[in-house]
Amino acid sequence: MVLFNSVMSERSTRKGDRFRWWNSDRSGFQFGFSPLTSPPNSYYREDGRPVRDNGVQVAPDEYDQPPPSTKPLGGPDIGTGVRANAESTATPTSELIPVNYLISSTKIPWNQNNVPIYVVGSLTTVTLDANPLSSGIQGLYISIQGVGSSVTINSGNGISIDFNKPSVQLDSGSIATLIYNATDSTWHITSFTQNGAY
Repeated sequence: MVLFNSVMSERSTRKGDRFRWWNSDRSGFQFGFSPLTSPPNSYYREDGRPVRDNGVQVAPDEYDQPPPSTKPLGGPDIGTGVRANAESTATPTSELIPVNYLISSTKIPWNQNNVPIYVVGSLTTVTLDANPLSSGIQGLYISIQGVGSSVTINSGNGISIDFNKPSVQLDSGSIATLIYNATDSTWHITSFTQNGAY
């Protein structure tokens, strides 16, 4: 019979805590290094180690990142109040420019607010009768823009085209600029751009 003098090997002291498990002081969950079984395998020395968050030992994925800055992102006017109706994204009607649907006997309404007047023939080409604009104020400039079916304004009877044309046709994108002369009670078309061309 052979006798072996077997001495059990003693456990070596661990030189690191790479495979150690910890308990989170915040959530109570156990965490630590867990080797991945599928690529890419992450084997960094710091994987799974606890971090301190406001004096509490937590898992790395529980750490609350501080905001990037304590300064507000906007200027003084941003975020200082609530919109009148936070649920609505519609443009207030007071800021909309109305479109005037014209027939041949219509007078084009004008205003003193230097807002373009949008005009369109009522689904057909329209030629306006004499005096398509009511009398204005001396030196008042207005602009009329076509936004659909064409509207034709003829020279004469309250309209004078200052560049020797018998008429202007406001198609979609065309703009006419007019100034009122109280001396001869006439709207003078001083410039005209056809179809938005320059």
